[in-house]
Amino acid sequence: AFENESLSFEAYDAIISGFKDIDDNESVVKFYNRLLDNGLNPSEHIMNYAFESFYKVGDLEGLIKCMWQLYRSDYNVITEERSSQLIDLLCKNDHVDSAIDILQYYTSHTFLLKPGNFIPILKQLLKREGNNIDVIENLSKEYIWPSYIALSMMYGKESRKRNEILPITLKNEGFEITENILDSCAYYYLKKNDSENL
Repeated sequence: AFENESLSFEAYDAIISGFKDIDDNESVVKFYNRLLDNGLNPSEHIMNYAFESFYKVGDLEGLIKCMWQLYRSDYNVITEERSSQLIDLLCKNDHVDSAIDILQYYTSHTFLLKPGNFIPILKQLLKREGNNIDVIENLSKEYIWPSYIALSMMYGKESRKRNEILPITLKNEGFEITENILDSCAYYYLKKNDSENL
């Protein structure tokens, strides 16, 4: 209904917010791009909607352009949620080295070191180099522990499905069981309040 209409910023704001409310991310992306094409400057909350929608539709180029728009508008680009989405989408598009570069560039952002950010990185590195803990040990020192936790998180669900304890699942997947592996499994069980498997 709005295809050929010239819309105000307020109209775009309402349309984009409405589509986001119903989780129609493709329409959010479409109207966000139209807003920009019409020379209008989006507010921060509209850029937040667009960023998340670009992530959900898997549009890395659009997500990076949205980051640039955030930067140009003097908004905070690297937040905890945005960084997780960016790292995940970079890895899904086989840009794992770029994801690691982000961690190295934004060293002051300690939230980047949360284990969840290392799951997509680790998946790609293991896919590329095989199930070998050297993949983790060869990372920068500050990334090793969160990567071990990420490994436990990656295989935790599978171990429950197999009715195995996590170290057995990891061993069956070809990983050498080291002290770091055992410590990360214990940490995983503690976080899950699973004292039975500790």
